[in-house]
Amino acid sequence: MLLTVAAAFAFGSLVAPGSPAQSAVPRPEFDAASIRLNVDGGPYVFNGMKSLGTFSSENQTLRNLIQEAYGVPSGRRNWLPFFVSAGQGVPILGGPDWIGTDRWDITAKWNAAASLPEAGHITLPALEKAQSEMDLMLRALLEQRFQLKVHRETRDLPVYEMMIVKAGKLKHAACTVFDPDNPLPSVPGQTPPDYCGGSRLGRKGVDWTLDGTAMKLKELADTLSWLIGGRTIVDKTGFTGTFDAHLRWTPSIGEFGAGQAPSSPDDNNESIFTVLREQLGLELKPGRGPVEVLVVDRVEKPSPN
Repeated sequence: MLLTVAAAFAFGSLVAPGSPAQSAVPRPEFDAASIRLNVDGGPYVFNGMKSLGTFSSENQTLRNLIQEAYGVPSGRRNWLPFFVSAGQGVPILGGPDWIGTDRWDITAKWNAAASLPEAGHITLPALEKAQSEMDLMLRALLEQRFQLKVHRETRDLPVYEMMIVKAGKLKHAACTVFDPDNPLPSVPGQTPPDYCGGSRLGRKGVDWTLDGTAMKLKELADTLSWLIGGRTIVDKTGFTGTFDAHLRWTPSIGEFGAGQAPSSPDDNNESIFTVLREQLGLELKPGRGPVEVLVVDRVEKPSPN
């Protein structure tokens, strides 16, 4: 679990039920949707549910929208802070240049309340169902309005191989097991507990921060893959336990988020490569390997509203 439940409305999720990119099974669709080219510019981006039943995308490229709808590797189910994302998903290949440069504003609505129990309370299973429906409806929207067609394949590509170079630095502290059937009540002004397997990604000025409790190395590798960009990170450590992480680093040129905020004396000024080695004893070594990719076969600029 990459985010707490409370944050799920603020961020989009990526859900991979293991189905093909284009499925013949009938899918739900948004009741209404508006798509407009964003001409305002600016650094602010958002993608996800702003409220139950309302999907909002602001200042997003189509590449990011494709990543939201299709981009999690087959069979994986993840929460993702999509306000920054081109998700911890598969690389996207093909398509015209404008899918990564033109930016779009989308507002779409559907009757998500139908996913709630009779009592009308929002539960984790109901929220996951609503977000799964949202991903399927986003696929339908992209296929109908952008004439999008994609397929998955595996290619031999450059990767980073994650290795342990300093033993004993992956340490785990106490954490709280999250029970979706009996969640702990939130207390105003009180910091929520550190849930096992939970992590939070954020920004401090130009820096990225990642705080996780009882994380797995595979989860860290997936998250960093899209932040570093260019190469998928493959876990070659053999480490099967869990660990805590409190990382802060300054993104280098070419990495996601670089240059999105003015520099300041408070910046860490250390790369993620340095931080991983010093704090967790991990090294990312260049290599090659099989990588699942998403190939854009067809896409057009959207039809009018």
